[in-house]
Parts: sequence; C-alpha cells; structure tokens
Amino acid sequence: MRFMRLNRLQTFFAVSAALLSVLAFAAACGDDSEAEVEGDPHVRGIITELNEGQGDIIGTIRIEGRITSETEFDAASLRIEEDTDAFRSVASELQDASFLDLAFGQAVEAWVTGPVAESYPIQAKAARVVILENLDLGEPDLTGEVVSVDGSRIYLRDDNPGAQYDEAYATVVGDSVVFFREGDGLTPASIADLAEGEAVEAWFGPMIQPSEPPMVTALRIVIFAVPDEDDAGSSPEAPSITGTIISVNDDVIYMEDPQYTRINITIPANIVVFREEGGEVASALSGDLRAGQLVDVWLGDIIQTSDPLGAWATRIVILEDAPAT
Repeated sequence: MRFMRLNRLQTFFAVSAALLSVLAFAAACGDDSEAEVEGDPHVRGIITELNEGQGDIIGTIRIEGRITSETEFDAASLRIEEDTDAFRSVASELQDASFLDLAFGQAVEAWVTGPVAESYPIQAKAARVVILENLDLGEPDLTGEVVSVDGSRIYLRDDNPGAQYDEAYATVVGDSVVFFREGDGLTPASIADLAEGEAVEAWFGPMIQPSEPPMVTALRIVIFAVPDEDDAGSSPEAPSITGTIISVNDDVIYMEDPQYTRINITIPANIVVFREEGGEVASALSGDLRAGQLVDVWLGDIIQTSDPLGAWATRIVILEDAPAT
C-alpha cells in the first residue's frame, strides 16, 4: 500500500511526473529501484525511533538489527514518503499497511532507494517497509540479571566469565520487545514485568554509547519465566541449597551452606514459593519466609563474588517451619 495523502491529489500527479523522470534517470545509471524491492531487504531489525514528518515526508524511522547474509546494513534511518510501499507479513502473505501501523519495538525489514548518506546509521528513503511477525536475532548479547529498573531504562549485569557485556544500561523502546521464556517458546510481556533480580537474556542494537557501563538500546529482553504452580511437585534438577534461613530482610534472605558458605539470596518480585506438607507441595508466598525455616532453594546462574556471596532465587520450597519459641 502506498503512503498517500488523498487530499493532495494534484501535488501527487506533479510528484509522480517528477518521479518518472527520476526513475528513468536511475535506470540509465543502472539503479533499478524495482529490482531493489524485489531482492533481499537492505536492513532488518527493530524500530527504535519513529517520528512524524512534514511536507512530502510522512515520517522517519530508525531500524537497528544485525547484518546477515541477506542484509547490507545493521542500522538505518529511513524517510517514509508518499510513494513508500508498506505491508504487514501475516502467515507468509503480505497485507496492506500504512505509516500509522508502525510502532516502537516492531520487527520490520526495509528496502532503500535513491541516494544513501554514508553516515552511521545510513540515511535514505524507504522504498518498501514490511512489518514482520517475528525476527531471529541470533545469540543474546547478555545473559544475566536485572540490577535496577528506572522507567524504560534497566541496568543489566552478567557475571559469567567471558561475557560479551558484563554490564549495560539498556533502554527498552516498548512493551513489544519484552517476552517471557516458557519452555522453548516466548510469550508477550511488558516493561512493567521487568523487576530487580530477574534472570534475563538481552539483545542489543549496534549503536553503542561508549560510556561505563555502555548505554545501549534493547532490541529484545526475555525474562526467564517462574515455574507454574502445576510444576510445584517437580523440578528438572536438585536444589542449589538445602538449609536453614538465618535471617530475612525485606526481599533478601541470608543463609549459610557448606557449598556456598555465607550467601545473601534475593527474592524476585514475581517468584513463586511453595510449601511441602505431608508429602504434598502447595503454593505459598514470599512473605511466608521466616528465619529458622528449612528450605530448598534453586539459584540463578549468576553468583556475585562478594562477602557474603550474592545470588537470586528462581524457586523456593519451605520444607519445615521454624520451631516454636
């Protein structure tokens, strides 16, 4: 579908005549825009910036993604004009779309036409924009935990040796880039679902501000989902710690364990806690945790090498309540 203002029909005919001249000149120079549209897209990624335009420019978008065997650029700032084609890919078929259908965080692919400003990101006119149902971004740039949340900006840390990013401030451009991981699949989440201590995978855009820590744009954030209550009676592996809670301070419990010695364990806001009674496992609340309780605790992959050690819990089962005093 063409981006066209019907109340400017006369201007359109004038512009069309000019475009025919431009296309004839481009063909003479070997720059066939139709061939560009029919080939592979020049850029594929996430919309990280979107602005309305003026005059013949309906708007501008910035796309950030990855360079693949099919694409030429990992970032592009593109003009959407009246003759830019727009579609939505649905079940491998293209349906008409418009500039109003574009949104922050959407996965798109685009073809460019005409002169390309060799800045970074490149600047050009979009010949075609296609809204995608999904996008493969490859391996995550960071696998770690959320340290803090400030509106749409989150501070992430990855303590794994050899991590590409050991920490980053990431701007989350919209709810559509946040997901829960459940098994091998993803389900939609939102920025509001991000909380301190949560285990996440993160994919970043190529435009990195070289600060300390680096400031990045999140192309995708995947939250590791907490087990459902139906899964309370089973776990894929043994608990990380079985021991007695020494103290509870807000959302942190302190324990001592032969393997981890002393450790502070952060309880994420959305964790599900269980209680074992008579061989049965029932749901409980994080507020039910008390000093003196015997518990099984499953820890996330990130262990902070402080004293005491630090970690976040992914699952807790209360085995015995604290003895009465």
